Amino acid sequence: MRIGRTSYTAEGELMMPRALDVKLATNVASDVTLDVGYYHLVRLSASNARELGALRQRFINTLATAPTGSVLKVRDYEVRMDSFHTVNVELIYVVEPPVSERRTMTPQDYLMDSLTQYQR
Repeated sequence: MRIGRTSYTAEGELMMPRALDVKLATNVASDVTLDVGYYHLVRLSASNARELGALRQRFINTLATAPTGSVLKVRDYEVRMDSFHTVNVELIYVVEPPVSERRTMTPQDYLMDSLTQYQR
């Protein structure tokens, strides 16, 4: 699932996605998308560690096809309820656009973009 557009500092460093954007991305997809210029969030779930390993490998292989894809954050967790058990991983990743198309932001631009995006 796309979280939001990529943002860069004036020095050209990639910024992390806004925490609010990540929190609002509640309907997390389990399929990997490679839309250029966006942060993405994906949740992989399996019944055991072996299956999760296979899903991770498929994710890595898919992300490797993007020329500028990278993982920003990984969160592993388990769900146990009586006999129900799953192992999960949530990944925040980015597929960066070419340097000429990157959107640089000052801290003021970043704040204003945050304020205007959610005034709907």
